[in-house]
This record gives sequence, structure tokens and C-alpha cells, in this order.
Amino acid sequence: MVSQVVLNLLITPLNALLNLLPVLDISFFEKWDYICEVLKEIFYGVGCLLPLKELMPLVYFQIGLWEFKFGYAVLLRIKSLLPFWGGT
Repeated sequence: MVSQVVLNLLITPLNALLNLLPVLDISFFEKWDYICEVLKEIFYGVGCLLPLKELMPLVYFQIGLWEFKFGYAVLLRIKSLLPFWGGT
């Protein structure tokens, strides 16, 4: 009986917090096929304005540059941890 009262005291604030959460409306997923079709049409339209075949070398360059910077930073961090390589 005492333990039931203690448990109720602990659970009451949690129930109050859970009641503050918003209710999710899942009717959005019923129209998911229509939304996907609209998004496809939008991206096909953008593809006509921005041809990806000509832009892909720029994307590859950006990704390669990011990978180089990341690898160089990791190499410098490892180098600074090894005492026999010197440097800061």
C-alpha cells in the first residue's frame, strides 16, 4: 500500500509530461504515393534547368576536397600524438 502511493507519486509527473506531447496525425502517410510523384516531377523539372551531367565534376571535386581536408586533419592529429615524429 505504501509502495503503491510512492509509485503513484513518481508516475504522476511522468504522465503530466507525456500528456504535454503533441498528438501525431498519421493521415499524412495515406497520401505518400502522391507526394512522391509530385517530388519526382519537381526534380525532373529542376534537372532540365540544371543538367547534372555537367555539374557532377564540380560535385566530385567538392567531395574530393572535403575528403582530402579530413584525411589531412586526421594525419596531423596522429602526427602530433606520436613523440618520435616531432612537430606540433
